Amino acid sequence: MDRAVPAPFDTAFANDYRQTLVANTQLAHTLEQVIPALSESDIKPIVLKGALLADAYYPDLGTRPMGDIDLLIQAEELDVALQIFGAMGFTPHSDHTGEDATKLCNSRGITIDLHDRFTLFPPDMRDGVTEEASMRCLAGQPVKCWEPNAQLVHVLVHQYGHRPLSGLILGWLLDLAFIVRRDGERLCPKRIEDLMPDSQQLKMLWRALGFLSKHAGLVIPSQLRGAVESEPTLRLPGILRDQRLARWGLPSTRGWLRLLACHLHLKSPPTSKYPSMSDLAHCLRSSGRD
Repeated sequence: MDRAVPAPFDTAFANDYRQTLVANTQLAHTLEQVIPALSESDIKPIVLKGALLADAYYPDLGTRPMGDIDLLIQAEELDVALQIFGAMGFTPHSDHTGEDATKLCNSRGITIDLHDRFTLFPPDMRDGVTEEASMRCLAGQPVKCWEPNAQLVHVLVHQYGHRPLSGLILGWLLDLAFIVRRDGERLCPKRIEDLMPDSQQLKMLWRALGFLSKHAGLVIPSQLRGAVESEPTLRLPGILRDQRLARWGLPSTRGWLRLLACHLHLKSPPTSKYPSMSDLAHCLRSSGRD
């Protein structure tokens, strides 16, 4: 059977790969400058999410899109770090300064989210959940990152937090697969359970890994199989429904009110179709979360 990708899709994938490679190379070059500059002031940031995953877990920089660089520092290091970034041409974006991060931008459009607080793993436990890893873009220079169990937990919690607004994102689910593929032998279900904030997110992790095992060929490490098999796997129709509902803010009360207002022509609908009756029925049966 011919398993070649149809030409139009092959061309689109190739274009996406090239665009991702160019964008990520610029981000990697920025990180190559930032890490030594911070180190000169004895600031050793923890490299979070996409920047580490794209460099150290995925095959190459063109295979995992990332929009910015996320770094975590100690709260008491923030003022010095902002001075360093200012000298490098970065300024705080006034509209994007949150409770735990300052968004910094430069004239080339490079964005860095500088986190000085991190509720998932507070400072008093970070020595136990961090390690050093080599990054290709830094020519093997070690950087601080989460150890594999904490890395898996962080990626799942981050995805779960965005779920009400975006639904489950397939690309982010793949992050879980690459962590397990590279560091599977170091993963421990009990440690993952201890680090996970609540049981619902833990169940979502096992369900997601079951989905990746079934549809992405992920080999589940023997020590995780019991936990993964204890939960029903995510299903693609459910993931796609999750995304459709999230565009409307469903199943939240605000989402239902928005839907009603749009039907009464009191509010303009989002740029997506109205939810189908089957999607709405699912909301009523199970609060839209499976």
